[in-house]
Amino acid sequence: MMNKNKANALYQEAFDLKQKTDLQDKKRMVDLLKKSITLDENLIEAKMLLAHTYLYHLKRFNESIKIFRSIIDKLNKKDNLLYINCQNGLGLAHSFKGCASDSIKDYHSSISYLNVTYNFLKSQQNASKPYLIQCLDWLGVSYQGAGDFDSAKKTLEISLSVHNELERDRKPLKKEKIENSKNKTLGKLDKGDNAFTKYVIGNCYDKSGNFRKTIKVLNEVKSQYEEQNNIVWLKNALCVLGGAYYKQNMYKECIQHMNAFNNHSKIETDFHTESLAKLYYMLSTIKSGEHINEKQISDFIRRCKKYLTNGTYEYYFFLFELTSKNQFLHTSHNKVKEILEQLETSKKNIFSKYPIPLKIIKTYNKSLD
Repeated sequence: MMNKNKANALYQEAFDLKQKTDLQDKKRMVDLLKKSITLDENLIEAKMLLAHTYLYHLKRFNESIKIFRSIIDKLNKKDNLLYINCQNGLGLAHSFKGCASDSIKDYHSSISYLNVTYNFLKSQQNASKPYLIQCLDWLGVSYQGAGDFDSAKKTLEISLSVHNELERDRKPLKKEKIENSKNKTLGKLDKGDNAFTKYVIGNCYDKSGNFRKTIKVLNEVKSQYEEQNNIVWLKNALCVLGGAYYKQNMYKECIQHMNAFNNHSKIETDFHTESLAKLYYMLSTIKSGEHINEKQISDFIRRCKKYLTNGTYEYYFFLFELTSKNQFLHTSHNKVKEILEQLETSKKNIFSKYPIPLKIIKTYNKSLD
């Protein structure tokens, strides 16, 4: 009993740090939760909080996955809320891991787990709409990562419809808050909640070659993130927009968007996005007839080789376009091949005819002649 009481006290101490954002506080949470679990292996709340801390704050996805699986293994019932929460956690962890390493295998694992979550939530009359949106958004991300852009768009359209339902549910509450408050800005609290969903949809249009819709959707997203002053995601949107112009040989427009991206240089996103924006800028500059210093290109390539962990087939193909080095063409082709190997037969032909995969396949085959 003494151990259980101490375990609960340690868990509560960790829980009280949950709202803290400092990295050291998150590491402190991990230490407290590990000690709590050592004292009481049946304290599920501590295990779940530890798994979520690894997942959302420390990017230790494998450790998060291990905890969720260990909880599932000990469950007798496979249809209760704890089981679904673990399935959701596994789906998110594999999706995050897929994004961090461009792992097609992880995207497919995520799709399996998140579909279990989605089917359960769909069967519940009073399912949490924010929870459902999170599930659908990352299911869409995973479908996109796996090369199934049609399934991604369908999933994300469902998410947008849930967003609309949630907004309708909240309107009476927001109106009451606005009328009873001196702060009239309350009406803007929920504006832009669907920006991430639309951002992923814009990405799907981009990768499937529908650049007109990419630009339309991503311009809406850009405005939403500007209004929220969310610079990280604003830069992500600008990068995709610039890429859509580059893929249409509209180099002037691409450079304009990359300059807008660089106007926020004090706030960085991740290495992939920062370097992809640089890549679009250099390619557009060169194809506009301007000169890029060879040392600048070689320094850029060296940094990519050192820091890039999640390069996609598109990214490596653009590196090939910049350098004409076959090693990048072969890597991009291998990534296309990996996606095709794991897609359903009916979807292989669709993916291989999208603009960039088709270009990669043709260029690679030509290099063999």
